[in-house]
Formats: sequence, structure tokens, C-alpha cells
Amino acid sequence: MISFNLRRRLRTPVFPHLYPRDNLDLLQPATHPPTSRLIVWHPKLPWPILIDASIQCYPAHKGVPGGVVSLANVISGLHSHLRMHVAPHEYFNAGLSERDRDQICLSFHERCCGDVDEMKGGVRRVDFLIREVVFIGFAPTKTRDTKVPVYELKTSVPQRSWVQ
Repeated sequence: MISFNLRRRLRTPVFPHLYPRDNLDLLQPATHPPTSRLIVWHPKLPWPILIDASIQCYPAHKGVPGGVVSLANVISGLHSHLRMHVAPHEYFNAGLSERDRDQICLSFHERCCGDVDEMKGGVRRVDFLIREVVFIGFAPTKTRDTKVPVYELKTSVPQRSWVQ
């Protein structure tokens, strides 16, 4: 099991059930069966997250040309996508209610913790997750019209020790 706070800058994830943890764990295929590309979605995010394999992380696998999406690819892909700035048209759109924007704003302030430099960056995509910012995994979804496997990002609210 892997869990980490998606709001925080990328550091080594927490592997609560693997001791001692080896960095080779991050190079293992993220899915079974392995794939060279996947799409991750979350009900609170209006953007799909496309994650491609990095050949440096895991070589081509039988039947999967171009490398295999590793756990490291998923972690860095999620981090890169969720750290992206939100454009005004994404924040002020008909799909978000005033209450939604208030919760996103509250999430932004909670993430920044008064850090002026972080606040200058504005709202980021991770703020749309509101309080559910701890990665706990992802699950395959049943899709029909796509050649790329789609997974739902599973998140939870941080425990007290995760907040700071």
C-alpha cells in the first residue's frame, strides 16, 4: 500500500506495509496487465490525467511496446498534473457553483499555510480535491470506447498527522 499527500511537494511516498522499502518498488508496473499509457480521473477534477510510460523507468514488456507505466510514472504524473495552475476560465465556469469555488478557495489557503510564495502561485488543480488529498490508490473502470485503460484516482481526507 502506498499513500502520500497530493498537496505536498513531491518527496518519497510512504509505504506503510513495506519495510525496508526499496526504490525498485517504484519501478514496478503500476497496473496488471501492464500498459504503456493510462488515463486517471477523479470525480472532483474536470481534467483527465494522461500518464505515459517512461522507458528509463521500466523497459518494454512482452506485448507492451514503448515501455510500461511504472508506479514512479503514476506518482510523478499525478504530481505534475495536480501542481498545474488553474486558469481563470477553469475556475469561473458554469460547472462550478459559488459554494464549490468557496471550498476550492478554502483548500487553497489550507494548502498554502500562509506561505506567501506558494500563495503567489494561485489556485492549483490539487485544490479542486478540497479535503480528499491523500492518494490511496487507483482502480480500473469499465470503459468501452477507449484503447487506453482508464483508472479512478482514490483519495481520502488526511489523518491529523498528515495535515502539517
